[in-house]
Amino acid sequence: MEMDRDKTVNANTARCQNILMDVLRSENFALLCSVLCRTVHQDGERTRYFDFGVIDSRMKNGNYGHEPELFMHDLKLVPTS
Repeated sequence: MEMDRDKTVNANTARCQNILMDVLRSENFALLCSVLCRTVHQDGERTRYFDFGVIDSRMKNGNYGHEPELFMHDLKLVPTS
């Protein structure tokens, strides 16, 4: 029973990693990074943007393997367009 659970967690983690890699490789993501970089340097106030470290630490901790819906929630917080 534990082995099936571990397989499910590993499969969920792999799916989340694949989705994240698709996002990071996309042209729109590169454009977003470019815009945010310019915006941050022109912004006199402290503007808070999504912290990609959240996704990174949750990946490393295995949170998404146990809660794949959390990954989708975090991806929705990433600004797009």
